[in-house]
Parts: sequence; C-alpha cells; structure tokens
Amino acid sequence: MLHIPVLVVISDFEGTGVHSWIQSKTDNVLCGTSLCRQQALQFGVPPNQVYQISGMILRPSFYDHVRGKATVVDRSAKVAELGLDPTKRTCLVFWGGVGNRKLMAASLALLNCKHQLNLILLCGHNKPLYNSMKQIKWPNKVIIEEYTPNVSFYMEVDRPGPPPRPPNVNF
Repeated sequence: MLHIPVLVVISDFEGTGVHSWIQSKTDNVLCGTSLCRQQALQFGVPPNQVYQISGMILRPSFYDHVRGKATVVDRSAKVAELGLDPTKRTCLVFWGGVGNRKLMAASLALLNCKHQLNLILLCGHNKPLYNSMKQIKWPNKVIIEEYTPNVSFYMEVDRPGPPPRPPNVNF
C-alpha cells in the first residue's frame, strides 16, 4: 500500500488537552507554541517529527503588500467609511476564525488605554461571543463582526502610518 505522509499544522493554540487532530497516522506536526509541541510529544509523536515554528501560514492575501499586489488604502477615508473616527487610532482585535472568549477581556481592557481608540472586533465563528459583544454599550466607536474572510482588509485599516511599501520599490 502506498504511504502518503500526513503533515499537521496546529493553528489553534488554546490547547486544552491533546489536540484531536493529532492522529496516530500523523507523520509530522508543526507547532506554533511550546505547549502544542509538548502535547504532540505526549500524544506519542516522535521528537524528530515535531517541529516548533514561529509565525503562521496565512491566506495569501495577507502578504499582498509584500508581493506588491496590495491596493493603496486611504486609511482616513476607509476608517470614516466604516463609521469609525478617522482622528483616532484604530485597533483590530481577533482570535482566529473560531474566536475565543478571551477576546472579550482583551477588548474591554483596551477601554482603559490612555487614548480613546476605534475598535474592530472580529469574533470568528463564535456566535455566543458575537452576541455578548453586541450587547455591550461601548464608549468608543466599534465594529463587531462574526467570521469574515476580510481580515487582511481590516489589518490594512488598522495599520498606523502609510501603507507598507513592497521591497525594492523606490518612490
């Protein structure tokens, strides 16, 4: 029988117990945290098949500004178009596509910042979190969304200063 190698990339770092996607047939595991690495080892994956990495594999559109494919975003106009205050900094808060209840605590903590911020809160597929966030009377301008494929757009709106230039481009 033909052996097809199985590579598991763990993208959920919350980790309570062994990750269910590490199966006995797993050949290699890429772990984004030391906790994930420990869990893979505890599950029985040999150490020479467990790799701790930094950074994440993301949707290619996240790298468009590096590849010179990004459109220049007029942040002030885009922030105003979204209903936020263009005179204030904008802070994007999210916890991946699944969402996490810790997003609530992190978002509320931002209300204690020295400067009042616009907040973009992405709850992912976590409907209870989304519903709870929508119930709050936010003193700041806030956008609250469920899962969105447009995270790279919100990251561009959130980024302070001019858009990043692609490498090897002179203006």
